[in-house]
Formats: sequence, structure tokens, C-alpha cells
Amino acid sequence: MSSSKILSSVSLTSSRVPIGSNEFVERYRRELEENSTIGQRIKQLEERHQIELQQTYKRGFADGESAGLQRGLAASRQLENELRQAISTLVNYRQTLYKQAESQLFDLAFAIANRITTARGEVESKVVLETINACLREVLDKTRLTVRVNPAQASFVRSQIDSLGSVDDAVSHIVVEPDARISAGGCIIETDSGNTDGRIENQLQVLKSKLLENQTP
Repeated sequence: MSSSKILSSVSLTSSRVPIGSNEFVERYRRELEENSTIGQRIKQLEERHQIELQQTYKRGFADGESAGLQRGLAASRQLENELRQAISTLVNYRQTLYKQAESQLFDLAFAIANRITTARGEVESKVVLETINACLREVLDKTRLTVRVNPAQASFVRSQIDSLGSVDDAVSHIVVEPDARISAGGCIIETDSGNTDGRIENQLQVLKSKLLENQTP
């Protein structure tokens, strides 16, 4: 409440005090002084209130700024974590992609190698003889052998039986059988103690497996 409103609400006279008397004048003077003091006090309170409002506003602004800073830092940390997670996901995806690409390139390389080797086996008949001799070196029991080869090469292999194996090999009986499962240049040798797979694709698969094992950390 302002000082003017307070002053206007103060009763300065009393019906019991004669107007114009000394008592009336003295009482009027005291009431004016009191009202003036009250007005000054109210003014001081209003000024203090304004100061406190400003200080409160400043404190609130500072608190709000601090809270905003904290929220900003929290949001920044969250964004940083999300960014790190995104980078980690991207790195993992890239590594997975590289591994998949590497595996696919590996498969492609061996598929090409298989086609080239098979084509060479078709053109060069000696390839099948080299394969058979390589497999014979792995066979322990050479007393009875069945050599399975590609049907297109069966006749050629039969004509070359005497050249199969080494001088020390005690091969008493060899049978050459055509087998459509076997690509040109490859063979399967069957004995009483087991079989030896000399198919080109099988040899490449063994080589591929060994290379992959060497790449495993």
C-alpha cells in the first residue's frame, strides 16, 4: 500500500477535541509526524521490496542459468554417448562388411581357381596323372586300387596305368572307373583300407580351410 493511501485513511480529528484548540493543533502535528514516518517506512519497504525482487530475479536467473548449464551438459553427455555408440556401431558394421567382403572375395578367388584348374585338366591330360600320383603317395595299402576319374579321361588313364605310382609302389591290381561326380583333372582312389579324395574342388577347399585357419587370430 502506498503512503498516499495510508495518509488518506488516517483520522486526524476527534469530535471530543475542539477544533482550533491547542490540544487539537498538537494532536494534529503528532499525527502528521507519525503519518510522515509511516510513509517513509512504507517507501523504504517498497524500495527494499524492489531490491529484493531484483536480487531474487538475478538469483533465479543465475540458478536458472546454472540449471540450464547442467541440463545442457547432461544433454551434451547423452549426445556424446549416442555419438560414440553410433561410431562403434559403424566400426563394427564396417568390420563385419569387410569380413563378409573378404569371405566373398575368398570364395570368388577359389571359384575362379577351380574353373581354371578344371579347364587346365580338360586341356592337359597329364594333370589327371599328376593328381593320381599325388594321391598314391598318400595311400598306404596299394595292393588293390580303384581309381575313379572323369568319364572323358577314363580311357586315357587306362592307357597310362603302367606309369602310375613309383618304382617302389607294390601295385598289384588297379581298376580305372569313370565317375561323373569327378571333374576333369581330379580323381578318387579307393582301397581296402579307405579312400583318398583327389578331386580338384576338394583340394581347393582343403587349401582354403588352411588359409582361413591361418587368418584366425
